[in-house]
Amino acid sequence: MRSSEESVGVGVKVLLLRGAPGVGKSTVGRLLAGLLGDGAICEVDRFRAMFAGVDWGSRQQHEMALRAAIAACRSLLEDGVSPVVVVDVFGRDS
Repeated sequence: MRSSEESVGVGVKVLLLRGAPGVGKSTVGRLLAGLLGDGAICEVDRFRAMFAGVDWGSRQQHEMALRAAIAACRSLLEDGVSPVVVVDVFGRDS
């Protein structure tokens, strides 16, 4: 029989953390990914930063980065990495 601490997060494949900039989403995401197994973290902003002419206010770039993060998430899951924590920021228009 497992203790309650051991069973927390069992079977979790994907966690989505969304929030305002600077509130600690990435820090919590890294902690969760490690605490719940051999997980990974996909930060949408890191994909967004890959654009040569990144425009942090561009909804279109955010959506493209989100699609790239989801594709990476799927690939990690297919390779047996779990959980995958997806970190995204929301703004006034999200």
